[in-house]
Amino acid sequence: MTSLGVKDTKTKKAARFSAGGLAVAVLSIVTLFFVMRFPDVAIEYMQRGLGLCVRVVIPSLFPFMVVSELIVRSGAASYFAKPLGVFSQRLFGVRGEGATAFLLGIICGFPIGTRAAVSLYRRREISFEELQRLVCFSNNPSSAFVISAVGVTLFGCREFGVVLYFITVLTSVLVGVGQNILCRPREKAQEFSSLQKEEKETEERGISIFSGAVNSAALSMLSVSAFVVFFSTFTGTVGELVSYTGLDESFSALLFSFFELTSGAASAACVRPLSVAILITAFAVGWSGLSVHFQVISICEGLGLSLGRYFFSKLLQGVLNALFVWIYFLLFGNTLDFEVQSVSAFLNFSNEPTIIGATVGISFFLSLITCVFAKKNN
Repeated sequence: MTSLGVKDTKTKKAARFSAGGLAVAVLSIVTLFFVMRFPDVAIEYMQRGLGLCVRVVIPSLFPFMVVSELIVRSGAASYFAKPLGVFSQRLFGVRGEGATAFLLGIICGFPIGTRAAVSLYRRREISFEELQRLVCFSNNPSSAFVISAVGVTLFGCREFGVVLYFITVLTSVLVGVGQNILCRPREKAQEFSSLQKEEKETEERGISIFSGAVNSAALSMLSVSAFVVFFSTFTGTVGELVSYTGLDESFSALLFSFFELTSGAASAACVRPLSVAILITAFAVGWSGLSVHFQVISICEGLGLSLGRYFFSKLLQGVLNALFVWIYFLLFGNTLDFEVQSVSAFLNFSNEPTIIGATVGISFFLSLITCVFAKKNN
């Protein structure tokens, strides 16, 4: 009887694996077709993705990645545990250390919240169930992207960007609260002894904390950049194909939003009427796109988290975002003035290099080289 149950379980796992492998195979073939059909477009968008990484992604994310890693490795999260734990335990079923990951996520943008949560879990400061919950609602776009890029650059209305950002924060909180109410923990929250924490702290002291944080952030930044370049190429070639099909603008915007947030928001701005454009943009910001989701998956690789639970949470957040924005515009829509910009203006957002951007970019590549040599020496 027991052996039969084991066989059934293995069969189900093999079926899930086969389905997942088939999906990846189909995606690979489709991507290869797009790249071969539109090679010039693929090269153009790959260059655009690399430029986006150097000019925008690395300067805006790498410093926050280092700082968040320093906060976790230095044990600073424990200092915020008591004040944050008062509300995080009741709202999310997560101890105060985990609430630090949520705050870093809504301030710094994705995938900082997920990185912080995984680091806390590896340091035995939060349990597996707490990690699962945090990953589902701590992965949000930064205020700079939503307010400046989407609100100001795309729609010409800073107030809309502010409203959309705070609605996104609200929906992420609701998703976290919903998990606490509906999802009973499968394990009892672990209590780690002071001896365990002391042993972990003695492993990293002083300058080793800083060097470890920089090297870890550099490797994660390389992974993030790889996904940005790939999906920039993919959505560019898909867009070229869609332009031949004559599909409705709303459907095209939703399609791009499914894959990548930047392309989805830029495409949504072209949709008319404006109310539809706003709703699609709100959904895109809540859902965040497969590009971001694969970044999260790469950070959580090997931990055994439920990806179905994560994807459902992000889909729910996208729907809630659109719903709350719709309610807001029913009540206060007449108070906002829009001046929708062209897509090219959005794609050229932060296009000019800056001293800060160049400095951060150089720091990232130097830390990456240091990390590679350190691995070879080990």
